[in-house]
Amino acid sequence: MLAELFNKHGTDKESVHHYAAIYEWLLADRRMEPLRILEVGVASGASLRAWEEYFPNAEIVGVDKNPKAKLAVVSRSKIVIGDATQLATLRDLGLFDVVIDDGSHLPRDQSAVFSLLWPRTRIVYILEDVGVGGGRNRFNILGWLNERFRREIDSWRTPAPPMCWTIIAKELVAFRRITQ
Repeated sequence: MLAELFNKHGTDKESVHHYAAIYEWLLADRRMEPLRILEVGVASGASLRAWEEYFPNAEIVGVDKNPKAKLAVVSRSKIVIGDATQLATLRDLGLFDVVIDDGSHLPRDQSAVFSLLWPRTRIVYILEDVGVGGGRNRFNILGWLNERFRREIDSWRTPAPPMCWTIIAKELVAFRRITQ
């Protein structure tokens, strides 16, 4: 179903990257829930339109630093203009169940956005297009994420907070919180 929606709305999530099956595996069981979803990187709004149709009860927010993103034709989504690497942009947005980073794809931006949004993520954080900027980028961002989680786990006291696990497939990394 999601592959058809991605293609219908003109996003490259399926036609180029083939992410639909991974997204369905991660999110299908929560499709009808009243989730709060944030996508970093709005562009023309194609992904937001697909998410609106796939998640009929969700509140969907898109963040993009390009003011032209406000021109995207969406029905329920809220579009915020600002730089997602800056706390000032995200400060008043609250918590999200699902965060999707489809922004600049630069490792420095991906790591900055992750640092700001992972603490605000309740269910799953999805990082798209890891390494599309060149082969070395993939290892830089994955190495950074590995070190970040190692430090976070080392800092935990008993009882430990919810853990998370990682999926890496087709240039997509997902971190899912596991609740007790």
